[in-house]
Amino acid sequence: NCPSVSDLGDQVLRYMQYNINSANESDIKIVKSYEDKGKTVFILEIKGSICEMPMIEINKNWSATGISCRG
Repeated sequence: NCPSVSDLGDQVLRYMQYNINSANESDIKIVKSYEDKGKTVFILEIKGSICEMPMIEINKNWSATGISCRG
């Protein structure tokens, strides 16, 4: 069970609103994902930056625990 692209977009936009000007859901590309320490970590490309965003599922809702971007 994985979050939808829309769920990812909502979480990314919440974290990125101060870091990448005018990022939209259409600017987010999922490069890959992997499991690490009980979390699903998504590698994303957002407007030329590569980002890692760990997420956890709680009560069937996905929540990001942070985001780190480079580039």
